[in-house]
Parts: sequence; structure tokens; C-alpha cells
Amino acid sequence: MNNEKIAIVGLGIIAPKAMNKDQFWNNVLEGKNCISEVPADRWDWRLYWDADRKAADKTYSKIGGFIEGFKFDPIRYKIPPTIAGQISRLQQMTVEAVRMAFEDAGYDKKPFDNTRTAAVLGNAMGAMRKEITDLRVYKFYNEDILRKTAAFSSLPREKQEEMIK
Repeated sequence: MNNEKIAIVGLGIIAPKAMNKDQFWNNVLEGKNCISEVPADRWDWRLYWDADRKAADKTYSKIGGFIEGFKFDPIRYKIPPTIAGQISRLQQMTVEAVRMAFEDAGYDKKPFDNTRTAAVLGNAMGAMRKEITDLRVYKFYNEDILRKTAAFSSLPREKQEEMIK
């Protein structure tokens, strides 16, 4: 791949407070702050937050960039709605962003050689070590569920703590 030439001909963006490239660019030009507190429908931040910046497996932040209001239309892609419900939100957003990029480039209106076409994707919603991170994140969620059960509550305090460790 020495000096391979590529052309970026279209963009598709789904980002916090921007459902498309025009909204995204407008936010940049206006200097809009797209960071917010964790929405209540995402997770209970109290399970993960600690004012102590050095607390193990905790965060001292209650803010982030969150995509809200994203709607996926599975019929547009000939995907049965029952199947679409099993597709991860990230995959749904990826399909939408790729569609936007192809439309932005005008490929929804003209023929093209699809053997010489590619979509290059970038996201910040996980990586190869995401599974390890997920285990740490869900620890507090699972612990919270466990603590709310009658069986766990009936155990002596030392047994409860032993199970949680």
C-alpha cells in the first residue's frame, strides 16, 4: 500500500447532538458543547461514580458525549423489525452512517462500480478490549441487582462482602 491513492467523496456522521454531518459541522462552527451528564436511561451513574479520583474501578466524572434520539428504520434496509431488534445499536448507527456517506457522495442517484468502492468506518464506542472493559462496567450493575435480592439480603454481612469481592 505504498502511496495508494484514495478519495474521500462522502461523509456520514452520527455524533452527540448531531444526527448528520451538517449538524456536526454546525456544532463545530458554533463551538457548541455536546457533552452532558449521563442520561437516566443509560445507566445509574451512582453505581460507578466516586469523588475520589483514585478510587479503584470508579470514575470521578458524570459527563460524556451521548447520542440521543437516534432512530433506525429497518424497513429501509429490508430488515424485518423483529430481526432489527437484535442488531446492536452501534451496528444500526454504522449502517445509517454508511448510507449517509454514500448519499453525500451522490451514489444513491448514479451507477458506480461497487468492486472499487469501500466504506471506511471509525467509531469510539469500543475496541478489541471492549469485553474486558464491559466486565468491569457490569460489575457494579450486577452487584446492585444482587444486593436487591431477598436471598442476598438474608445473608450475614460478612458473607455478602465475601460474595461481592
